[in-house]
Amino acid sequence: MKSQSKVRIERFVRQAKNWSWPAFFRGLRENSLIVMDSDLLREFEKQIDGFLCATATPKTVDNAIDKTVKRIFVLCREGELALVRRLQKTFPRKRVISLTYELAPKSLFERPKLLQKLEIDAAEKKRPIVILGAPYSDTEYLAEIIRQNGFGNPREYFDRTLGSWLMLQKDFQAARYMDLLDKLYRKDGVFDMILHTDVMQALFENSRVGWKTLLDWIRRHDARVIYFTRRDKMAQAGFAGALDDSRFRSVWDMTPAQRSNFSPPTLGFAESNAWLQNALTQEAALEDFLQNQVEDFRSVTLEELVERPVEVLKALTIFLEEKTPSAFAVPDYREPYQALPRLWSDAVKFRHELIDRLGLHVNAAGSLVTYTDALIKGNGKKAI
Repeated sequence: MKSQSKVRIERFVRQAKNWSWPAFFRGLRENSLIVMDSDLLREFEKQIDGFLCATATPKTVDNAIDKTVKRIFVLCREGELALVRRLQKTFPRKRVISLTYELAPKSLFERPKLLQKLEIDAAEKKRPIVILGAPYSDTEYLAEIIRQNGFGNPREYFDRTLGSWLMLQKDFQAARYMDLLDKLYRKDGVFDMILHTDVMQALFENSRVGWKTLLDWIRRHDARVIYFTRRDKMAQAGFAGALDDSRFRSVWDMTPAQRSNFSPPTLGFAESNAWLQNALTQEAALEDFLQNQVEDFRSVTLEELVERPVEVLKALTIFLEEKTPSAFAVPDYREPYQALPRLWSDAVKFRHELIDRLGLHVNAAGSLVTYTDALIKGNGKKAI
């Protein structure tokens, strides 16, 4: 049986595809040196069928640096920044790059560019929008509506790949990471975010970040907080089973071409059910935080947004202090799912299986009840 550390390493290396790191590593040649912990190095080496550049571990790096090496890339579970600083001081003519703090933020939405310039946004900073919620609730649908109506641009900067890395990294510095994100992605004064509960949990458990850190950030930036949930938790868990090992959080993350090429894996009931229980726990903790700590926030469910979009968006417009448009831009919620019919049918299949395992059925009013419920209320047949 694989150790927990081995499972986590495999998951992170697999998800590093979301950051285009395998392609990036394959493009490195003899003037580059990659420095990683030995087990990480082996896993990446296996994934890309061998490095064409030199490699080393934190213990062997000094002996691996010669005059042919111009760039050094560093990724370590512990002491990464300290090693980067030491190498920069010892080898001042070499470019030493932290993969966690320099390359990862540049890898979120496209293949990273080493020469990408950091331009300070001179525009007046606007109050950020922060959408908090559990993954696979289609938070991205709300974000797309906000973008199309010109209210903001919420993106997931603390993404699932980072969450996987945090399960391994022992001294993550969230403030340093956030600083580079702000410099890279703030545009016209806007820096809006989506934060999902699974990454929040990884941050809280594997760094000094906690609920107080999040609350301080919200207050310091006077952020407008939206809590987004999906009432149909069983369907949400089904989507998690299909998407959790992919690069996507939602069909709204995909381009039309990606939807047509996406093949959902066969759902495992045990994995989806375990995900559901964990998500419910994370969501309960978030709700407790919002109700007891955050002075002002708005709750929106996917179902009400889909069923009554204009009513929901009018209320959000007031909350966001935006001018109400003559007509709201509302993309068709059905369209991406119609392009991926198996994804929806697999989620419904999981829902049906869970209902069956819980011994429930739908009564005439549409509520989920057991036969015992009906019997005790006098609506069922008496046992003979």
